[in-house]
Amino acid sequence: MARHFFELVVRSCTWFYLVLFLTIASSALAADSIRVSYATLSAAYMDHICGMDKGYFREEGLNIEVIRAPGGVATPGLLSGQFQFSSSASSAVSAAVRGGPVKIVYTNLSRPSYTPVSIKPEITSAKELVGKKIAINSFGDTGHLSTILYLKKMGVNPSSVLFIAVGRNEVRFP
Repeated sequence: MARHFFELVVRSCTWFYLVLFLTIASSALAADSIRVSYATLSAAYMDHICGMDKGYFREEGLNIEVIRAPGGVATPGLLSGQFQFSSSASSAVSAAVRGGPVKIVYTNLSRPSYTPVSIKPEITSAKELVGKKIAINSFGDTGHLSTILYLKKMGVNPSSVLFIAVGRNEVRFP
């Protein structure tokens, strides 16, 4: 049952991408391949990978090239035409907010997949973060913005904590 459901989800996502590619990327279809960026290998990007591995894109005559590129690389690549699609939401959203010609056409997550974690057992609620340091990848990315929204929702003023940008996983754990 779970396998059938998984295959149904993969096929649904693949059909969505197929329709998306055919209707939006007509200029890209004339090229040899359609380039799609992804930030890191994780479950969030499995619809791309499974669609390729199962051959769904190839069956429709599409040559999809999935390229690993973090948001800081992917969004400039998208804006310059090096990528036809990007899966790096954080920098793409930042570009769109600043007036960049970026359209968000699909997301496979209804909310961020982040979980606040503390190594200090005495911190059991957001209110106990006041005066503490919170590690983020970078200022303005979705992790940072989501944490600000989370703190506000929990009744904590975001300026009462100290955000420290520690870099992406690829930088911290090469």
